[in-house]
Amino acid sequence: MLPPHNSRDGPKKDYVQHHMERHGEQLWKLLSDQRAFLYVCGDAKSMAKDVHRALVGLVQAGKGCNGTQAEAYVKQLQDTGRYQRDVW
Repeated sequence: MLPPHNSRDGPKKDYVQHHMERHGEQLWKLLSDQRAFLYVCGDAKSMAKDVHRALVGLVQAGKGCNGTQAEAYVKQLQDTGRYQRDVW
């Protein structure tokens, strides 16, 4: 589990998608091997889109598939309730 972090601290912005990219292999194992759930809450305008893109990239790298296949996998996560978004 990652420690709480404020993206506004420090000279460089550090957002959720950056953590996902840094810990992609670990996150992929949680999603694929342990069937983890992913909940995203917050700003729909930017944050949620950036997190979604990071998730698709993570799936591409983890599965070794193309973007269309990764999007289908993410859709399956949504359809089964394992990827939920509460965004506004």
